[in-house]
Amino acid sequence: MAELIRLEQVAKGYSPQASWVLENINILVSPGEQWVIQGPSGSGKTTLLHIMGLLDRPSSGQVYFLGNNVATMRESERARCRNQEIGFIFQQFYLLPELTVLDNVNLPARIRGRKSSELLGASLLTKVGLQGKEHVYPHTLSGGEQQRVAIARALSNQPKIILADEPTGNLELELGLDIVHLLLDLCRQQQVSLVLVTHNQRLMEIVKGKNILLNREGLQ
Repeated sequence: MAELIRLEQVAKGYSPQASWVLENINILVSPGEQWVIQGPSGSGKTTLLHIMGLLDRPSSGQVYFLGNNVATMRESERARCRNQEIGFIFQQFYLLPELTVLDNVNLPARIRGRKSSELLGASLLTKVGLQGKEHVYPHTLSGGEQQRVAIARALSNQPKIILADEPTGNLELELGLDIVHLLLDLCRQQQVSLVLVTHNQRLMEIVKGKNILLNREGLQ
């Protein structure tokens, strides 16, 4: 597969009277690539990531995922792609407090019906440095540890691409840099593409990939 996600002339607005949040966005993400979406608050970074992750639809233009036009997909097909092909990491960790760390990591694989999720989840927790904390609950972990759980969860379905929306925004700078280095290493090891949203200049320098620069009007 030569491409994972392709956006052609994508624009997004929320009402006929409002200005465009995004306009004239053209992106082609290929397997193994790293991308950074950067820009100030209000420039449409999260909106663009949601469109790429099939969580939102553009007002105009076309989105292709694995060569398929997303506009022609049924919602069940979009949901399957989100569960099986895409890993999401957000600024908020979104861990379920009633589940153990291991159960949080295994949740996407269990939804998919993958029987081997237990061993894979434990292996991922070891890779993110949380071996021995499989059976504790999220509230007992630090912010950095919770984000490591979120990274392991995003990789649990062995996705083709990770979409990370300000994944270090709630962490101190040096800890955030460590988290991004970890994320990059894991993506390279597993040959997973990465699209990272950030406005942090230090993080932009770490990710040696292609850049999408949005301004306050949401233009590329």
